[in-house]
Amino acid sequence: AEQEQIKAMEQKIVGYKQEYAQLISAVQQIKMEMDQVNAKCGRATKLVDDLSSEKTRWEMSSRGFQEQTATLIGDCLICGAFCTFIGFFDLFMRQQLMHSWRDQLEEASIKQKEDLSVIDYLCKPSERFQWKENALPD
Repeated sequence: AEQEQIKAMEQKIVGYKQEYAQLISAVQQIKMEMDQVNAKCGRATKLVDDLSSEKTRWEMSSRGFQEQTATLIGDCLICGAFCTFIGFFDLFMRQQLMHSWRDQLEEASIKQKEDLSVIDYLCKPSERFQWKENALPD
């Protein structure tokens, strides 16, 4: 009878050891899942931070576009007139014409950029760079 009790106890011990091993395995799996979730949360937090800074950049760009559209008509009129009429004249006359055109647009309540550079508006930076490479004024 004692031998049977010892065998029964040994079997229970083996069962408990197996159950303990399964629990340890489950704990390790839960820890791995927690690590994965923490890593995902870290990436998600970084993404949200990056997106919030991107949102700020987009809002600033949007305001810039609104400012550009507010003066688009006047800027295009000035640049179009510049391309059409001003090539023949010397620097002094060009400045006089630009001033006159700006005054006329103001009288007509057509907005324009105060610091409009016709060259910057009409030419790409790469084109101006080529001008400089060829010793031309910009």
